[in-house]
Amino acid sequence: VSTQSTGFFKQTNEQVQQGRMNNSLRVCVIGAGIVGLTSAINSLEKGHSVEIFTETISPNTTTDWSGARIKPTEFTEPAERVRVWTNVSLKKYLELLEKENGTSITPAWSKEYYTTPQPDPSWKDAVQSFRRFTPTELAETPGVVDGWTFKSAVVYPTILLNWLLKRFLDLGGRIQLTKVNSFQEISRDKFDIIVNCSGLGARALVGDSKVFPIKGQLVICWAPWIKDCYYYVKEGCEGEPAYIIPRGDGSVVVGGTRDYHNWDRTIDFDKAKIIFNRNAALWPHLIASAPILGHSIGLRPYRDEIRLELEENERSLPIIHNYGHGGSGVTLAWGCAEEVSQILDSFQNNKKKEDNDNDNDNDNDTKK
Repeated sequence: VSTQSTGFFKQTNEQVQQGRMNNSLRVCVIGAGIVGLTSAINSLEKGHSVEIFTETISPNTTTDWSGARIKPTEFTEPAERVRVWTNVSLKKYLELLEKENGTSITPAWSKEYYTTPQPDPSWKDAVQSFRRFTPTELAETPGVVDGWTFKSAVVYPTILLNWLLKRFLDLGGRIQLTKVNSFQEISRDKFDIIVNCSGLGARALVGDSKVFPIKGQLVICWAPWIKDCYYYVKEGCEGEPAYIIPRGDGSVVVGGTRDYHNWDRTIDFDKAKIIFNRNAALWPHLIASAPILGHSIGLRPYRDEIRLELEENERSLPIIHNYGHGGSGVTLAWGCAEEVSQILDSFQNNKKKEDNDNDNDNDNDTKK
């Protein structure tokens, strides 16, 4: 493992020993995007000792480029667990909105438009103030025949990540700027368990060919008058949705694209024009005159089913895998972090039982 560290990022021998004395687990989290940081913070708050190994931190993570609208999703499996993760995350974001400053979490109405009739979404009861549009409201957007609105929230990803990073460090967490090429590189002398939040990197690190990128391209505009989120899906064109998401600072992200298996991080300026013009045609009063500030490219770490499970083998430390969130990382992060904590609790209880059994065996051997 090649590392860059500063003094306060390093795990000291005293901290290692303290972790052993209070029976907490020594946890290595791989990745410092929204999924990695929330898993790390939750683990620290449960009393464990945590160090993050990550090749990049904000503003250079996948999370940083995202639109970051907090809403339930229909498109992610396993469906039942996703519903639980979503509900936990929504409650956590509301709690942060009410109690914390500097997170960039901003309340916003989400407005979703469709060109074909839609059934009620499965997450209808998980959000506040859900209602369908009236015919008059639908007529305001060209080609729309169905849609709904509900209370949600947005975040400015880089601001939120920096708030989370500070929270992590304030709780006593440590970071190593490092690339992990193999789980075998993580020392058994320093750690008890790994939490793998490597996102797209899991394809190489785990050897999981089910993980692949969905490229997204965004146009960043200055439009402080936009306070709500707008989302439009045309039947047969699901790979090219139109959406506008405010960031809470006056800027908005205008999207977007869903290019499956595309690893190219190059900005396509012709496509950028198409993205902007598509949104301007739908909502000219909102975006047509907005100045363009820049462009953004990101690779969503997609998997047909999110992997969140414990893997134990003889080749490495036990690993809790937590990756494959696609474009729903911000929405699902806290719920997944809570399940990681539950797995850690179960693992810790089993470890304590094994240690007690070994102590009893040693006592019996001594008596003999």
